[in-house]
Amino acid sequence: MTLKSVVRFALIACAIVLSTVAAVDANEAGIVGNSPVQAAINASTPPGTSDRAEVPCAGTRHDFATPNHAGQLPGGVGTGRAIGFQADSTFDISSVGILGPLLNRPFDVVIYDSPDGHSAGSVLSITTATVGDEGFVWYDIAVSFTFTAGNFYVVNWRPTDGQDAWADETTGLDYFEDFGLPATIGPITILEGIEGFDATNIDNSLHPHLRVCEGPIPVELMSFDVE
Repeated sequence: MTLKSVVRFALIACAIVLSTVAAVDANEAGIVGNSPVQAAINASTPPGTSDRAEVPCAGTRHDFATPNHAGQLPGGVGTGRAIGFQADSTFDISSVGILGPLLNRPFDVVIYDSPDGHSAGSVLSITTATVGDEGFVWYDIAVSFTFTAGNFYVVNWRPTDGQDAWADETTGLDYFEDFGLPATIGPITILEGIEGFDATNIDNSLHPHLRVCEGPIPVELMSFDVE
């Protein structure tokens, strides 16, 4: 093995350790900023441009397309769009994504605990990244988090600045009707669609089209060129 390979594998191992520590902090301390993986994505993006739209998935993508697809609905998107659910098994994620015509700006993926999957409790994790302006596509943010079987959670995708003009309102986000819930998809049972910066408004009949990557952080995001 060459010196370059040894150093490269050492850096990969260090990065994985850092991501593991971040996940522990998220579950125990409450709030996490940009993960090492997301920081690597950000660093590889020219200033003033969007991060890559999709984060590679080294595990299994779970597309939370529930029954009763409402489609793209033009108009306001609120100050955040969330789903409440119960974890049916214990699983790790490495990214969270949303389908829609996002405008280029910083977004947060916020994970809350929940007493029942219908309301948000305390914040467990916040991860922030800049995405958008790639059209009507999937946008992912690298998030390292472990969901525990039997527990309830809320996952909220929101603009960091709290403004409601964060997607092309002539096209609209992709939505599903809440009356198709509950719906079990992959490792979760989705119970509620929620709106708002702090995921407090359940007086709406829609929920966003989200997805997660279940599995480890992709090795390619942990690769470094060492000369």
